Amino acid sequence: MGKILVKNLYNVDSIVTAANAAATFDGAAGLLLPRQLEHISQTIYQQQFAELTLISQSGITVNNEGGSAEFITKLKRGINGNFATAGNSTNTDGKISLNTQSDTIPVIMKKAESDWTNIELLQAQSANQNLVSELIGAHNTRYNQLIDETGYVGTDSIEGLLNWSGFASMASAGVFSGLTGAQQYGEIKDLINAQRTAVSNDPVFGCDKVAISPATYNIILSTYVDTTGGVGTVAKAVERDFNIKFVLTFRAASVGGTARLNAYSSDARAMVMRVPLQLQVSNIYQKGFSSYVESMFRVAGLDVIENAAGYILTGV
Repeated sequence: MGKILVKNLYNVDSIVTAANAAATFDGAAGLLLPRQLEHISQTIYQQQFAELTLISQSGITVNNEGGSAEFITKLKRGINGNFATAGNSTNTDGKISLNTQSDTIPVIMKKAESDWTNIELLQAQSANQNLVSELIGAHNTRYNQLIDETGYVGTDSIEGLLNWSGFASMASAGVFSGLTGAQQYGEIKDLINAQRTAVSNDPVFGCDKVAISPATYNIILSTYVDTTGGVGTVAKAVERDFNIKFVLTFRAASVGGTARLNAYSSDARAMVMRVPLQLQVSNIYQKGFSSYVESMFRVAGLDVIENAAGYILTGV
């Protein structure tokens, strides 16, 4: 995960502040020893999860606009009218004007908390475990999982890449495990061509990625096809012939009851992932013999700017 991406996903200052505040607690009075927090560092929020690919592989940009706003409205500018032939019968010039389309999406706030007692802290310490670090790491894990889920399939009222209602879709001739290599290749070829045709092969909105489940990818990676480029696996033939990259996500294995693919453009002018408020971790508070920490973030999910930038193939 690059430095810019880390900044877009995490409020780094809040996490560092929480660690520093906890480290100043008096060990004798509160039994929360500074060394209990010695592993709370940036390595926590740079952690990678092999099965979570929205951030690491999809190519979709994370956008932090919006902050504390309840809704995010994007504007799309269009052009009306055209030139007219000079000296026409009505002696009128062409008229060109601008129109603005707007679209509003809601922002959802997510919160979580953890607490522990001094006894639990001592028990973890005796087992050579860093309880505080592990709890904050657990917040980070759940955050990564929820961002991945929201981006791919949505949450609450939010739609994701694999079920965006604005995308056109087509049905596969059959489940890929029952198709020949030529048939698998043909299905993916038709999907890519349909998407690129819908945007007139525009380099911005034309697909450069195909989201696919690991199970389906393994099928096309182990099935061979003979194309003009020679004999090779379906996966490699598609990548070579269409200059496309496959993005593996287990979330594509069952959407609406069946596996699916999505050929999409990852360009920021086509779609972005909106996280108006990155993950923040509060100071660690102590009351009596108990301590407490909470985290929160605000997410609006996938924001598709051009509906034709994605095309779904169902029933694979």
